[in-house]
Amino acid sequence: VVFAVERVYKGPPMIQTSLDFLGGTIGEITMKVEGVPTFHRGDRDVLFVRATTRAVNSIVGGESGRFRVVRDEHGRDAIRTLNTAQLPRILGFRQPPATAPAGAMSLQELEVSIAQALKRGKP
Repeated sequence: VVFAVERVYKGPPMIQTSLDFLGGTIGEITMKVEGVPTFHRGDRDVLFVRATTRAVNSIVGGESGRFRVVRDEHGRDAIRTLNTAQLPRILGFRQPPATAPAGAMSLQELEVSIAQALKRGKP
């Protein structure tokens, strides 16, 4: 799967990357592998990816390392889990803007959390 890269949080900058996953479709035959995500053109995601170039699934934690980015009803980028549930705010985040929907995490909040974790030396 080829991805356009909007932002790199850790590692060398890039504008595009390609990741291999088990499964796929050839002709009319499709093979799906439990725990291996599927992607569709136009998806926006935050992916936590291993540096290994050849892996069955390069996403750290399998489906747990993929966060969907969707526009909420206010036009902001919000983070959702793979099953489209709101990703709850976690302890240690700065106070969200008063206009943020209760319980929903924004892309900006996730990025701040990632930056803080990297400063503390967490992988």
